[in-house]
Amino acid sequence: MVTLFLFKDKSFKGLIDEAEPQNSQGEALLSSRCKDVAALHQFTSREGEVFVLLAQGYTIAVISEKLFVSDNTVKSHVKSIYQKLGIHTRSELIELVNEK
Repeated sequence: MVTLFLFKDKSFKGLIDEAEPQNSQGEALLSSRCKDVAALHQFTSREGEVFVLLAQGYTIAVISEKLFVSDNTVKSHVKSIYQKLGIHTRSELIELVNEK
């Protein structure tokens, strides 16, 4: 109630609109970095898609839903990605993307 009273003349829409470009810019930067890493390590197009979603923090289950494939297919792509990158964990993947 107090918040509504204090900010009754303020527009929350303006605050939301200002935050969106940063989000879009951040996602574009992440996507660009992922594409660079994928090209360098010769990922297949599907591995590239999985890689971007992994870097964004999505789980295997969510990735499989987004790409309309089974969990086992995503796991296979993740295994291949990790082998090509020479890593073993998602935290290593995220560090690698943030380095570039």
